[in-house]
Amino acid sequence: MREEAERLKRKAMPGFCPLPWMHLSSNTDTSMRVCCNTDHGGHVRNESGEIVHMQDVTSLKSAMNQKTHRDLRSAMLRGERPAFCKRCYREEDSGGISVRQIYNRQYDSLIESAILGTAANGEIEPRVSYVDFSLSNNCNLQCRMCGPAASILLKKEFDALDLEYYQAGTERARSGWNFDENLGRIVRDVIPNLEAMLTTGGEPFVSPQHLQILEACVEQGRAPHIVLRYHSNLTVLPKRLTDLWSKFKSIEVHVSLEGVDLMNEYVRYPSKWSKIVSHLEVLKDLRKTMMLGCEIHTCLQALSWLRTDELLEWTFEAAEKFEGLFPRIPYPIWVDQPYPMTLESLPPRFREIGSERILKVLDRYQVHFETGRNPNFEVGAAASFRGAIHRLGSLPYKEQDFQAFIQRTRKVDQFRGQNFADHVPEFKSFF
Repeated sequence: MREEAERLKRKAMPGFCPLPWMHLSSNTDTSMRVCCNTDHGGHVRNESGEIVHMQDVTSLKSAMNQKTHRDLRSAMLRGERPAFCKRCYREEDSGGISVRQIYNRQYDSLIESAILGTAANGEIEPRVSYVDFSLSNNCNLQCRMCGPAASILLKKEFDALDLEYYQAGTERARSGWNFDENLGRIVRDVIPNLEAMLTTGGEPFVSPQHLQILEACVEQGRAPHIVLRYHSNLTVLPKRLTDLWSKFKSIEVHVSLEGVDLMNEYVRYPSKWSKIVSHLEVLKDLRKTMMLGCEIHTCLQALSWLRTDELLEWTFEAAEKFEGLFPRIPYPIWVDQPYPMTLESLPPRFREIGSERILKVLDRYQVHFETGRNPNFEVGAAASFRGAIHRLGSLPYKEQDFQAFIQRTRKVDQFRGQNFADHVPEFKSFF
């Protein structure tokens, strides 16, 4: 049996990802997903093709054996690359490091047990060790590439400007996260085997549901075995949260930045750069009493593309200032929606300006990434930047997409009393 598992292991690796076996995840509107890193939301669907929500499942076994999960497991064990996961495969084929590859490194021992423990129809007896919840649309910011389903504060603006958004999902994200119902029941079933928890939002640091989950982990005595991970704008850092952190194995904060100082404040409105920097200082001090680390993450999108090189420069220098709190390069995240905000909307000349600036910084620091204290992350992130530039160069340009970007940006500027050209003067003729 073990020899057969080894044979299948070698065969399955081209498309294998551990997440369909050990990962419970949900979007802000409580719709279940296999993974957040897909072009289509990663939705879990039932036999009828309908999206499954957390409220729809009453047990962990039901949650982890929906049709989408079973189909993915079967395909991966046949050595296929399911179309469901094409975003990761596309990044790998462009020379970047995909999320799939990162998880395979972290859970490299799982494939054998996955093979041995998966039925012919893809069903498993779940042992979930990793959860990833986007806990509601409760957020304190109104980021330009976001929408009301992820930040309820944007609803008024979207309504006033007649911008399209998912209204039913927005309401479900606001009211659907009731810990006294199925969410709490399933979380309590997961906790005994839980090893890692990623919490996003909305903004996880303002989520009362997240505090309830942490307290449940503490009550069950599991907290010392759990790694907590976050995607946060880091504009808030409540003491009640950091007090709870001290009871967990370790903390990882992925800080979302779209530029330096005023550029970040423009895209991630109405954040204050000084607050973020002061909270980085707090995190640096917390490292004296707990296992804690950070990464800087950035969205690759039209508004900040021509200023991304400045964030690369800042991150490299700030990593030293904050005594190695985070690696010296941001991790890039390609944005696919809303479409007018994507890199694909930019004309070739603006694509090239941003690309050349980024490559200049990468070329200057590449040797430092390769020989520094964190080469796996830094070399991988640099490769992902280069892969994104390669991909951008191959994408067709459509004038109507650029006009949609200009029109949307103008409308929001007027509503907020801002001007994009103040931050990216290369666009002055359009504003």
